[in-house]
Amino acid sequence: MKYCEITLPVKNLDQADIEIFSAVLFSLGAESIVDHVTSLQAYVPEDSFTLDFREQLHELVHRYQMSYEWQWLEEKNWNAEWEKDFEPVQVEDICMVRAPFHPKIPSVKYDIIIEPKMSFGTGHHETTWLVLNQMSNVNFVGKKVLDMGSGTGVLAIFAVKLGAVHADAIDNDSWAYENCRENIDMNETPAVIPLLGDAGLLVDKKYDVVLANINRNTLIKDMPLYVGAMNPGASLLVSGFFLNDMSEVRKAAEANELKYIAHQIKNNWVVIEFQKSI
Repeated sequence: MKYCEITLPVKNLDQADIEIFSAVLFSLGAESIVDHVTSLQAYVPEDSFTLDFREQLHELVHRYQMSYEWQWLEEKNWNAEWEKDFEPVQVEDICMVRAPFHPKIPSVKYDIIIEPKMSFGTGHHETTWLVLNQMSNVNFVGKKVLDMGSGTGVLAIFAVKLGAVHADAIDNDSWAYENCRENIDMNETPAVIPLLGDAGLLVDKKYDVVLANINRNTLIKDMPLYVGAMNPGASLLVSGFFLNDMSEVRKAAEANELKYIAHQIKNNWVVIEFQKSI
């Protein structure tokens, strides 16, 4: 898959505006953003760089009185850039997400190794951090888990490290699927099963915990499929949306008879935990 690199000068923006700008780019479909202090470089997969994306990007830069440039990158160029800027991510004292070339920190309870390629889910984005943190409040021992829109497979891998006996990691991107397979091997978590596809794969499957870190529209659209794949008493953790979208996501979940349990917020991004009735 090709990626589009978008370069935006931000030297005239304050840090709060830069964070808002980055959050909007993520919500539009950017998978990674590198902050070079005076500029941002956003990386958008080819299938997300649609006419709608470009129109919303144009409206955004016009609002901030900015300009931007973009170019297509091949996978090998993306990988070199990503590895150069990849830094380990620590979620409290619960877990660390690191590349193979970073040292392990003994004081952190769970160690997760992710090969830094183009797949979403390295822990750098607020939503991945939020889900990892909220997962520490869920009982995974002996559970069957679904990681929907799995990217690197980091959430499924963490679920197995927390005691899950099986975790399906579903993503519709072939590169994410291959990267997930690599990460399963590096973390010695064969209970994670990577699957290439979308929510259509959930027919006749049942899980005790469902993790879906995608985006608001997909979450709302596929909510009935997630709920249909949940056992009685199962938990659902959803993220990939802003605080002002929380009411819509919660409404969709409760319309499918899920009970709100808790939520967390980080830089205006949200994770919500729901539960299916027993």
